[in-house]
Amino acid sequence: MSAALAAGSAERFEAAPGTRSFSPRKLQNGLLWLLIFSSFFVFFEPAPYEIVFVLTAIAFALTEFRIARSAALLIVPLMLYNLGGAFALFPFIMEKEPVFYIGITFYMSVTAVFFAGVFLTDTKRRFEIVSQAWTLAAVIASTCGMMGYFDVAGSAEIFTLYGRATGTFKDPNVLGPFLCGPAILLTEGFFTGRLKRPVLSLAALLIILGGIFFSFSRGAWGVTILSAALCGVLVILTTHSPRIRLRVILVGCAGLALIAMLLAVILSVDSIREFFFERFVLLQEYDEGPRGRFGKLANAISLLLERPNGIGPLHFTDFFPEAPHNAYVNAFSSYGWLGGLAYIAFIAATFRMGWTAVWKRTPWQSYYIAIWSFTFIQYIQGLQIDTDHWRHLWMVVGATWGAGAASLRHADEQALAAS
Repeated sequence: MSAALAAGSAERFEAAPGTRSFSPRKLQNGLLWLLIFSSFFVFFEPAPYEIVFVLTAIAFALTEFRIARSAALLIVPLMLYNLGGAFALFPFIMEKEPVFYIGITFYMSVTAVFFAGVFLTDTKRRFEIVSQAWTLAAVIASTCGMMGYFDVAGSAEIFTLYGRATGTFKDPNVLGPFLCGPAILLTEGFFTGRLKRPVLSLAALLIILGGIFFSFSRGAWGVTILSAALCGVLVILTTHSPRIRLRVILVGCAGLALIAMLLAVILSVDSIREFFFERFVLLQEYDEGPRGRFGKLANAISLLLERPNGIGPLHFTDFFPEAPHNAYVNAFSSYGWLGGLAYIAFIAATFRMGWTAVWKRTPWQSYYIAIWSFTFIQYIQGLQIDTDHWRHLWMVVGATWGAGAASLRHADEQALAAS
């Protein structure tokens, strides 16, 4: 087992004297950076991310790429989840869109397992790579979104939808959550003081927060606030340094004051203020009533209890006016009882891994705290939106498992060395 976990430290190829040696690890890390960076551009599908993923997967597969044994608790539920989807798809096998939908689910599951292997070795360095690439991608997506919102050079038609920033995404409700991850990584960097360029990082964070705000996604607003709060609490609870605890409190207070001032300036614009308060309510008109977003879920659950094979992929609207907007209800609707229960098992296993590994003292613990804070809250968000095909979410799930396994291994090694 230890040999399998330690595998991945790619050997250098011999090079002629006076020339640079070629490292597979450098190629892998370079492609990993490009893969994460490319995730911001999803105007069309397959997106550039899919092409780069294939190249990156090949680069890793050609070396000693390994998966931890503990990842069986990730792989088995995902296999059952996809098997349930295949059974639910059978009556609609001649329909193109349901087939494509289940195919995407299988692909997303593969990416999660892939990232679990990626983060098992060279963990801290790969967290650094993902953080840098994701932050740059988020800055570009946020900038495009804000350009669209203010119709800079006539870009509103490209970068907005329903008066909300979409940036380089098709939907503001996907743009917003995508931006939350880098925002939390940067926030955690300020909490712990690990950022090497704090001024540049602050500028990037403000741009990203601008993109989140102008997406007018209530879910993204909530995920950002709750993830940042959870991240701060975890940093306080896991550090032995009174200085860092004080820093978290001071940075948190300073951040809230800065955001309050920026909001006061932004909301001084009448059109923005009106739209903000229109969105800044717990329930919209379309959420309420027996056929609203949440009212229809009760009817859907009673219907699904009568259908072990579910309603069918993308066939929820045969009975209701719109998609379920609930990842857990959608799991039972599109993947049947088998897929739904497997999805619940997958989430439960991921929560167990995340909440176990986040306390382990490792060189990458601060990154893990940020990623886990975001991942945990993002799956809570699944109660109000369909998250099952978000590329970035499957990436952080893989990171939770891969880095989590590396954290448990590191803790075991430290305990053994101390005994």
